Amino acid sequence: MRVVQEGKILPPSLDADPKEVPVFAYDGSVERIITVTAVNCDWAVRVDYTEGDAGGWVKAQTIKTEAHSALSISVGRNETLEARSASVTVYALGVENIPDIVIPVSQEAGKEFFSTLTGPVAISDMEPLGALEYSISPSQTWDTTNPGTYWIMDMWSSGVSQESDLYGNKSFLGSGTRIYLKLFSENIPFNDDQEFTLPAGEYRVKQYDVIINKADIVPYTVEAGREVRDLTYPKGSWYMKVDDGGFAEAGPLTGGSMTVAVDGPDTYTFTFDFVDDRGNAITGTAKGTVTKASCNFFPEEPGEDVEPDP
Repeated sequence: MRVVQEGKILPPSLDADPKEVPVFAYDGSVERIITVTAVNCDWAVRVDYTEGDAGGWVKAQTIKTEAHSALSISVGRNETLEARSASVTVYALGVENIPDIVIPVSQEAGKEFFSTLTGPVAISDMEPLGALEYSISPSQTWDTTNPGTYWIMDMWSSGVSQESDLYGNKSFLGSGTRIYLKLFSENIPFNDDQEFTLPAGEYRVKQYDVIINKADIVPYTVEAGREVRDLTYPKGSWYMKVDDGGFAEAGPLTGGSMTVAVDGPDTYTFTFDFVDDRGNAITGTAKGTVTKASCNFFPEEPGEDVEPDP
């Protein structure tokens, strides 16, 4: 006689891990993954908002495979200046007496300002500079219609130094001042000697789109600073106070101007008259000689509609 014993049938159950998630940043850049364990039942999710909240800013998505089931929670950017909260509920389908799992979701308030400066800044430690680096993207030698040439100028005072690891990641040491500028000069074509001079004159701050179209380029402008995660690699133009290798204070340059004087080969005087997004004045002078230069250029053939440069 053959005896067959059935395996134990587990009762339906539902669990989630973790049941709490950290507060989401205002920019909604992080996704949270919750592992869901469902035994002998299927499950789904819903999002509930607080009274008066128009909703739509929380996205809860189920992830179901043969080997794994999970829940993805993400949020949109908070454009308001108030923190907000909601909840994501995991619930069983077609089975009674299984408690819902409620996961609170909260997001910090949006930012009105990106500057962390508490008042005006008068720069006094950049004469002479400790370093002055630039990168230039010159135009094709035949391109006479290019409205302006793109430069990146990175400079810091003598109390600051920079180092790179084996992977090329940069970091700063020491204390002092750093000014990072992205700007457009008049059109400058490539030359075989790769010797370039930033034209003298006044460069006014201009708000550009994240992706800058050629038609929008205005010569003698400084690209305004924008929101940034890592001040080692700023977006747009920024002032930074360096303290023991870290960025103690910083402000995006959103208004004002800079005057450039060419004092000699690769030698400049920069006179700053900027403001940040809080209205703090950032003024001072920097003087120095270029310590590092790079050229971003890839030769291209002119199109049929381009007349040869005489």
